[in-house]
Amino acid sequence: MLSFLSEARQYRASIQDLLARRAQRLDDLIFRLAANYQSVLREYHRRLDVAASRVRHFDFRRGLAIIRTRLNAGTDALLRTARARSSAIRARAVRNRASVPA
Repeated sequence: MLSFLSEARQYRASIQDLLARRAQRLDDLIFRLAANYQSVLREYHRRLDVAASRVRHFDFRRGLAIIRTRLNAGTDALLRTARARSSAIRARAVRNRASVPA
């Protein structure tokens, strides 16, 4: 009977040792998986930072604001020219009417 108890204790110890090794392996795998995910997330974060900086660098709003300013200046110049031309035509018409005998 003593030998049976001894064998049972040894078997129990070997099972506990096996479970402890498996738990250690599982902890190691979980740690490695978490470290891998962290490195992947860091790489994605770096890529996102690069993409965001490129978008800020090539921000179309700035270019469109410059174009809008130029367009407004061109429109204002065109309006001034049209008014000046209209005034000149009106002045010439007034002069012509004044020079024509009634």
